[in-house]
Amino acid sequence: MSVSARTGIGRAGAEALDGDDGATHSPLVVLEWGFWMPLTRGRIGGHDNERLAFAFTMMNDDETVQCQISDAAMDELAEVKGTPSIARQAQFVTHRDTIEKIASELFDKAPIMKGYVVRIFSKHIQGARRIS
Repeated sequence: MSVSARTGIGRAGAEALDGDDGATHSPLVVLEWGFWMPLTRGRIGGHDNERLAFAFTMMNDDETVQCQISDAAMDELAEVKGTPSIARQAQFVTHRDTIEKIASELFDKAPIMKGYVVRIFSKHIQGARRIS
């Protein structure tokens, strides 16, 4: 069982708190008093040709969390290669739920530091269950 660095409760405990009502839930993060709350959807930033990554944000309560996913990671998730940069936004939107779930999990495992940027690479996609 994986134990959250932020609360000390495992994912199974988090899922129990989240409930199983059949509804689609957002990725989860932990509030300081130990309850789980969704890391909510932020804005689409767009493709960065220099970094070969797609930028987006998510919200942790009222804090904006900067996130990026590499082109290679998005292609791996979509099971394609060499997507043109002009098509990256459509590719991101198609797989947004899965990308945000991965970003939330990485954020939950990261050290608590102001200004931390969540970066998703191909290694994070391997084994990730597609939900889009």
